[in-house]
Amino acid sequence: MSHSNRHFEHDVLASLAITKGFCSALETSYSDLRTTCEEIIEAIDQGIDDEQIAALTKTENDCKFCLTRLVRSMEQLKIRLDQGKSSDRIGKEGCSEAVDE
Repeated sequence: MSHSNRHFEHDVLASLAITKGFCSALETSYSDLRTTCEEIIEAIDQGIDDEQIAALTKTENDCKFCLTRLVRSMEQLKIRLDQGKSSDRIGKEGCSEAVDE
């Protein structure tokens, strides 16, 4: 593998690690947000209206959607990277040698 390919792969893998860290932080933040929202709802007198509940529910659903998309994107990027490594081997070793692995 050439120096530039190694550098590219290292950069991409580092980006994946950073993204995974942000994903974990988002997951923790979402959990904290949900707990806080539940505590607020329980603490509020019966005066909470349906609009406030709907807004909290929408925020919760938005967090779930974003987190799910982030995780799915990371998984797809990892698959593409793995496929790229296989393609590099096929190009360097020849098709018959790569198929025999």
